[in-house]
Amino acid sequence: AKALRSDVPESLRAFTIYFGADFHMRVWEDLLYGVSHGQPVFPHIHNKGVFEYFEDHPAHAKIFNDAMTSFSASVGEPIVRAYDFSGIGKIPDVGGGHGLLLSAILKKHPAMKGVLYDAPSVIGGAKNLLDAQGVGARCELVAGDFFQSAPAAEAYIMKHIIHDWEDEKSIKILRNCHGAMTGKGKVLVVEMVVPEGNAPSPSKFVDLEMLLFLHGYERTEKEYAALFEKGGFRLTRVVPTESPYSIVEGVRI
Repeated sequence: AKALRSDVPESLRAFTIYFGADFHMRVWEDLLYGVSHGQPVFPHIHNKGVFEYFEDHPAHAKIFNDAMTSFSASVGEPIVRAYDFSGIGKIPDVGGGHGLLLSAILKKHPAMKGVLYDAPSVIGGAKNLLDAQGVGARCELVAGDFFQSAPAAEAYIMKHIIHDWEDEKSIKILRNCHGAMTGKGKVLVVEMVVPEGNAPSPSKFVDLEMLLFLHGYERTEKEYAALFEKGGFRLTRVVPTESPYSIVEGVRI
């Protein structure tokens, strides 16, 4: 039960509160609707999409954002240890929430600058966290819509973003990064990559969450390669980490 405390490293208290919240559990209770219709359950239950719902319910949005920050705390260090970010001068975290993953990267690489890019309602709550992590002076806060644009940079990272959306919208996000990219840069997509076959994997549980909440899903390496190609990138490698996440690397073509 130690991980349920708020004052321990890699606490999962906020994440557990999110999973037990009524607005979340009610969706899982109607799993059969999602399976039988192939449609997300969240708008069926709440009469609007997830992110529209959070705009109208700030207290529930805080539960969700705190959960994502909590989960990032448990996977940020494995991501930083697994990938060599040296040589990247500036990296935007697209849809980066309150900036915990970006903070971990910037702390490991003192010469690097960061851009936290997310919706205005999310960006508004990020400054205190970045300052507390000691990276606020090196991180620019930019509010925007990743379906419309991306900040100019040589490399991008995004965690738990692409899996939220079906291919068409995911390709739009990638293409916006491609269009704003300076030089022959790279994109780093941090997701749970689904293994081939029927072996158990946390990615398959998260895939069910995506079925219930959004029009998104987890993908295999082959599916990411196809998605990257349509977004203007070539998948170069999948870097595993000590967490359930992998770093899917693509270079601009």
